Amino acid sequence: MRIITAAAVIIVCLLLPLRGYGQAAPGDNARGVNYSFYPILGYSSDIGFFGGGLFQRIDYADGKRPFFTNTLADLTGSTNGHWAGSVEYERTRTFGRPLRSRSVLTAERNPISNYFGIGNQTEFSSTGFDEGLFYLLQRRLLTRFELRKPLRTVNRQKTLEGVLRIKLSYTENEDRGADTRFVLSPPPGADGGWVNTLGAGLIYDLRNSEFDPRS
Repeated sequence: MRIITAAAVIIVCLLLPLRGYGQAAPGDNARGVNYSFYPILGYSSDIGFFGGGLFQRIDYADGKRPFFTNTLADLTGSTNGHWAGSVEYERTRTFGRPLRSRSVLTAERNPISNYFGIGNQTEFSSTGFDEGLFYLLQRRLLTRFELRKPLRTVNRQKTLEGVLRIKLSYTENEDRGADTRFVLSPPPGADGGWVNTLGAGLIYDLRNSEFDPRS
């Protein structure tokens, strides 16, 4: 975990000089490329000291609205081994057509994921919770791809889009002790595995601005 914390500090040092580069802020008059970095630092009794940051790069490509490409990178880590990271990439034109695509990759390691048993009749005690009997270690990897196609534009503030979404995720569980609820009363699929989904639908957006909506 010290390696993860050190990596977070290094990322802060590398990205802070980019903050404010190209003074455009997200909005109707933004042009060019805009960089932002938001550091995170704190302490929680559950996960200890944690740190990281969120980095965003928006390319407006000569006034493309709401943007041409949008890149987000988010990384946090803590001293008790809890860490999470994600990378998102979105563009408003894909394959040379007006198709809006969004790709997401997320990874997480959570040593204090809760499991209280199956159903509402399972017993719970605050003492057992403090002793860690309702915890398990969970590792998760998720990737998602979304494609949106404009179907109708009423005016600049109202759009109807069709959406296709594919999601692939893998989860791995590990017990935190032989006397934990996860071991004594394991749920179906306790070993983890793949969960894959395919979905389609509609999005109707009435906001006057995606980044700074006023109505």
